[in-house]
Amino acid sequence: IGTIAASEPLDSPARKIRNADARWFSGITYETRKQIRSEILSATPEDLKRLVPAIRSAMSQGNICVVGPAEKQSACQVENVHSIS
Repeated sequence: IGTIAASEPLDSPARKIRNADARWFSGITYETRKQIRSEILSATPEDLKRLVPAIRSAMSQGNICVVGPAEKQSACQVENVHSIS
């Protein structure tokens, strides 16, 4: 319930427009959103348990994700920065 609530919050009309714009510019279609919702609702405890090794690995390596302009990324002063253009 919490995951669905977080992915589909109650928004003001202005926020709905900003979210719709962000999805459009990101190429996230209605079909993609339906698929994600279906996957969330059909997830089982076993599905979540299979994620544990990947999550533990990421946490033990101290991975960091910075989203933003290149100058903000370089300001983080971390090694092995991978940029996506």
